[in-house]
Amino acid sequence: MKLGISVMKILAPMAILAIAAAALATPEIGKKKTAVINKASEVSAYKIKPGQKEILQDMMRVLKATDSLRVFTITGFNKAEDLADPSNSMNVEFKYAKNDTAVYYRLGDNEMIHLPGGEISIQHDFRKILVFPGRQANRGFKTPLTLDLKQLEKEEYDISKTQVNGLTEIKLARENHISCREYSLQYDSAGLMKSLFMRMSDLSDPTDTGRDKLLHVQVQQWRKGYAETGLFDISRYVHRENGTLVPAGHLKDYEIIFAQ
Repeated sequence: MKLGISVMKILAPMAILAIAAAALATPEIGKKKTAVINKASEVSAYKIKPGQKEILQDMMRVLKATDSLRVFTITGFNKAEDLADPSNSMNVEFKYAKNDTAVYYRLGDNEMIHLPGGEISIQHDFRKILVFPGRQANRGFKTPLTLDLKQLEKEEYDISKTQVNGLTEIKLARENHISCREYSLQYDSAGLMKSLFMRMSDLSDPTDTGRDKLLHVQVQQWRKGYAETGLFDISRYVHRENGTLVPAGHLKDYEIIFAQ
């Protein structure tokens, strides 16, 4: 499967939400960037429909509540579909655990661990361990809370809030948006996210919907207040022998690569 690191990051729940923030602030198809800048008054003339601002505020409240959790574990499935190239698609299980500043993420057979002292990525398919010493620990399941809602209101999305199979769904849809045609979030009565969906265009030809990329995150289980401590134990992955970092026993045949 042709799946690069960038796609791995897109599929991570925290990354999906960050990408959504950027995508939702991109001008519509057919308008040059300079035209948008020079005609800001025209863009600001668009008025969001009654009730839609409140829906956006509800969406941000759900995302903010997730940000505030310090200890939790979620499991589910990540699915990526490339409409132009089905061979570049996948559907794999994921596990995401956060324990204060420490974060563990497994996507399929590969694992990523973010700790205050750095980051480790275990690529089981390539039998390699990537070590990023000193890299700032991932801040967790972050969402685009810095997104300016006023800017989002100008993107001319059709914004809706409905009930679907006992869940609340908030959807932003616009077929001719240059980068993100659809973004939807489903959450339960406790305010916990259950699924995320994005339909993104191919920026090399954004008018061709047959080249779109579909990204899904389906949460199967939430465990608030629980994170398996062993996942954050560095000795589970690497340890030092005579001052040299070596793989843990069950990873003894893996190559360690130090990265920036």
